[in-house]
Amino acid sequence: MAVGIAFNEDYEDPKGDVVRYRHAAGWDPLPADEAPIDLRSFLAQQRPDGQKHGELFHYVSTNTDVLGWVYERACDQAYAETLCEYFWEPLGAEREPISPSTPTVRCAPPAASASRHATSPASVK
Repeated sequence: MAVGIAFNEDYEDPKGDVVRYRHAAGWDPLPADEAPIDLRSFLAQQRPDGQKHGELFHYVSTNTDVLGWVYERACDQAYAETLCEYFWEPLGAEREPISPSTPTVRCAPPAASASRHATSPASVK
């Protein structure tokens, strides 16, 4: 979160970055007068904020999506599959809810995930 991206994390601004981000992600309905845009196109429009990368902490939700792209490229699989394989499955949560109030995580059966990927993310260069 020390990437110099001009993204204002203001959840109250009805025309702000967060609202446009939510529309692009499909989380909120798109207003009738607004042209549709997909998430990757929206993220590709992000511009620098003038700060030097790595120097100033600035939380930006969209950085998480971009990091997901990096995981997908490095692991050669969808981010959701990587998350299941390297996070949920080792926790034993791929089939069981974490608590009664949380839904069950849906991952591939363990046998399928074991043969699914021969290279771990740590060994990808």
